[in-house]
Amino acid sequence: MLLSEIDPVQNNAVNAAVTTAGFSETAVWSGQPGGCGDPSATNANKNKCYPPAVNYSPLYYLVNGVGFNKTTASNSLFPTLPASAAPEPFWCAW
Repeated sequence: MLLSEIDPVQNNAVNAAVTTAGFSETAVWSGQPGGCGDPSATNANKNKCYPPAVNYSPLYYLVNGVGFNKTTASNSLFPTLPASAAPEPFWCAW
């Protein structure tokens, strides 16, 4: 089972960065003047690296890549089977 989450603000910031000409996957965001993420830079120069993940606030949660839908809640049910019978308890007599 894979649990994941989506923060639309973070995803939009990453999308803006990776579609900017001159984007570098290895550049480190600093937020400092002249550095990657310089808040005073123009948008074209601001998005040259991945944005930081501060204030990450996911609004959507997925199970195996599928979001929960209240109108079809039964689609979110996953059958489980026990792998084996419960193990015998371990007793230690001193």
